Amino acid sequence: MDVTGNTTEGKGVSANRRTRRRVLLPWGSDSAKDPLPASAEQLSPEHNALPQPAHEAPLSPVTVNEDGGDLEDGIHPRDAKYHLQTRQPSAQIDQMDAEHSQLFQESKAAIRRLENELTRYRTRIKQQEVELSHRDAVIWELRSNLAQIQDKHQKLEDIVVARQENALQSMVANNGYIPKEDQSIRDELSNLTESIRSWARKNCLISFADLEDVPETEKDMVIRQLTEYCSQPDWNTTMREISIPQNKIPMVLLHALLAKDLFEQIFTDPFFAFPKIDGDHTIFAAGYFQSIYRIMIQVRGLVTRFLNSSARTLLRNVENHEAGNQRAQELQSLYDGAAQLALSLWTQRAFMTCQSLEELPPFTVSNPIMRAHRLHRLDEDDKRLDGKRILLCVQPAILAFGSENAEHYNQHKIWSPAVVVVREK
Repeated sequence: MDVTGNTTEGKGVSANRRTRRRVLLPWGSDSAKDPLPASAEQLSPEHNALPQPAHEAPLSPVTVNEDGGDLEDGIHPRDAKYHLQTRQPSAQIDQMDAEHSQLFQESKAAIRRLENELTRYRTRIKQQEVELSHRDAVIWELRSNLAQIQDKHQKLEDIVVARQENALQSMVANNGYIPKEDQSIRDELSNLTESIRSWARKNCLISFADLEDVPETEKDMVIRQLTEYCSQPDWNTTMREISIPQNKIPMVLLHALLAKDLFEQIFTDPFFAFPKIDGDHTIFAAGYFQSIYRIMIQVRGLVTRFLNSSARTLLRNVENHEAGNQRAQELQSLYDGAAQLALSLWTQRAFMTCQSLEELPPFTVSNPIMRAHRLHRLDEDDKRLDGKRILLCVQPAILAFGSENAEHYNQHKIWSPAVVVVREK
C-alpha cells in the first residue's frame, strides 16, 4: 500500500520501479495534502489568470521523482508559455529604459543650452542698462548746457535790444535817423534810380556813331568793368546780342557802370571807406584824425576815379573846363545822396543785400525781383520775354532780410527791383 492508502498488488508492476506523481505544496502550508485528482491537476487558463495576493501567489507545480529529482520532460506547456510572455515585456522595458535615458540626456543638454542663452541675454540686458544710464546722463548734461546757452543767448538779445533802443533814442534826440517804412525806403531808392538815369542821359554820347572812332580795346574795357553785370565777355558780342535802339546803348551802359560803382561800394559794405587794420595798433589820437582825414579824401576821390575809368569812353565831350566841373559836382552830389541813403538804411534792423546778374533767375514779367528796362516797352501782362536770358543788369536788386522788431531774418522783402536788359533774339 502506498501513502495514499491504495494497494499496488495485482498491478503487475513492481513498487520500486513505479514513479509516483506528487505535488509540492507551497512553503509554509499546514500539512501535506493528498494529490489533486487528475481532473484538478491542470487548472483552466481563466483560473490561472486571476490575480493572487503577493504573499499567497501559488508556486508552479513541479514534477519530481520519488527521490526528489525534477522531471524536465514533464513541464507543462502552460509554464513555458508563461516564461515566454514574461521575457517579451522585459525586452520592451529595457528598450524603453534606453529611450528614456537618451531623452533625459537630450533634455539635460537642451536645458543647459537654454540656461547659457538666458545668461547671455541677462548679461546683454545689464550692458544695455549701463549704456542707457550713460546716455541718460549725457542727455541730461546736454540739456543743462543747452539751457545755459539759451539763457546766455536771451541775455545777449536783451542787451542788443536795449542798446538798439538807446541808440535809436539818441539818434532821435539828436535829430538822427529813425526807422523808416518800407514804402518810404522804396520811394527813396526809386528817386536814386531816376537820378542815376538822368545823369547818365545828360552826360552820355548823343549818338552810337560817336563810338566808331573808339579803339576796340577801350570798348572792351567797358564790358570788362561790367563784370557780374553783363553776360557777354566783350563789346562786339554784346552789341550783337543787345536789342535796344543803338543810340540808347551809351546811356544804358553808362547807367549800368554808375549803378554798379554806387551799389557795390556804398550799399553792399557800410564800412567801404575804412581800410583794414594792419600793422601797428598803438596809434595816438592825432594819428586817428589823420586816418579819418585821408578816408574823407578817398571818399571824395570816388567821383574822380569813376570819371577817369572806362566810363569816360561813354561820356560826351564838355565845351569847357567849367562844364566839366559842373558835371563832376553833380556826380559828387549824386554820390553824397547815395551815401546818406545807404547810411540811413544800414541803421535799420533789417539786413540789406544787393543781387546782380549772377543771383538773378531767367527773366519772367511776373517776378517782382526784376523788371525789364523801359526801352523794351513791355507791359505788365506781356510775357513775350519770359524765360529769356538776361543780357545786362542795369541796376541790381536791393533786398532786406528781417524786420524792425529784429525778427524773421530768414525772410526777405524787395526794396528795389533789378532793372535788366533781356536778350530778345
